[in-house]
Amino acid sequence: MNISKFFYSTFILYLWIGYFLYDVLGIAYIDELYVVILLIILLVKKWNKEFKLFISIMFFYVAYSLLYGANHSPQAILLDTLQQSKPYIFFYFAYSFSISFTKIQRKILIAHIVFFSLFAAIIGYSLDSTFYSGLFNHPTNYANSMFAYAILILYLNDKNKKSIFFCAIILALGLLCTRSKYYGSVILAYYFIFFCKERIKVNFKYLSYGCILIAVVMYFTMEKLRMYVFDADPDSIARTALYVNAPNVFLDYFPFGSGLGSYAVWFSGEYYSPIYDIYNLSNIYGLSREYPNWIADTFFPSLAQIGFVGTILFFLFWKQRIYQLNLISKKNFHLYKIGMCILTCLAIESLAGPLYVTNYNAIYFLLLGLICRNELILSKRFSANNEFIYNK
Repeated sequence: MNISKFFYSTFILYLWIGYFLYDVLGIAYIDELYVVILLIILLVKKWNKEFKLFISIMFFYVAYSLLYGANHSPQAILLDTLQQSKPYIFFYFAYSFSISFTKIQRKILIAHIVFFSLFAAIIGYSLDSTFYSGLFNHPTNYANSMFAYAILILYLNDKNKKSIFFCAIILALGLLCTRSKYYGSVILAYYFIFFCKERIKVNFKYLSYGCILIAVVMYFTMEKLRMYVFDADPDSIARTALYVNAPNVFLDYFPFGSGLGSYAVWFSGEYYSPIYDIYNLSNIYGLSREYPNWIADTFFPSLAQIGFVGTILFFLFWKQRIYQLNLISKKNFHLYKIGMCILTCLAIESLAGPLYVTNYNAIYFLLLGLICRNELILSKRFSANNEFIYNK
């Protein structure tokens, strides 16, 4: 099988069904289906050490959750396993194969992205200026799509001034979503794209830049900060309640957490987890049995499912990615900037949204895998003509 051709074909199909028409078609499990297909292909390949470790950890947590988890529903545990594994399978698939796009394929992909972006902005806004109906069920879906399109077009056009222009325009069109967290992601993306000239270091210069950027981001997100942090009532606001009670879950289920499918994830609401009764959360609007729709309204509290050990492993995964981005910055600073845009967007979105485990995470993690593979190739001193993805 030619992996590059297979990936190109399935990726275009996923851009149509998993991004552009996702809310219109309502195919809820298209991302899970896509990730299962990629996983099957990945499993027949010789595994690298990091992927072996990931598979071992997931098997451990499935067994632990079935035996000792707070939610005793096998369906919740197994379905949540697939959902929580999804971003990492996307990453490891792109990281494990030498995937390249021909010039024609890149042009076709770029044409798709430009069409998707303009159609989503113009037609989507015309159908519903709030993006709660029409092409999208929620403005966050529009925002996540536009940010993903922007970084993808930046990646495909490699250091081309035209790609920077299109990226900036798409990011600007995304502002129609009026989501404050998207504003924060765009501010940081503009910084990396236009102003960042060297990799981020821990020194006075970058600490100063960081303070300024944080102040700007806080200014544009103050309404949400006030609602969910400063003036928040943990007894009435679902998202705040999940954050406030997460430390208790960490401590009460030390060291491996409350188990998959048990806390702050979608399937803990579908197969209602007893943990919400234990912590008196079942009477909060959005977390109740009758209306559990806001149970998965954020990401970071769900780390309580995997406890202290799992959270340490989570941060070690991202520590390795940052290490690889720092190395690739020496050879291809353009890729470094794209990688940092992805990291900052995921961090911001995970504070008040579930992007990390939704259908919209595919572009972010696939691109991150392709970028980090470049570092792997360079470190092994492979031939640039045969392996480096941009020169094929």
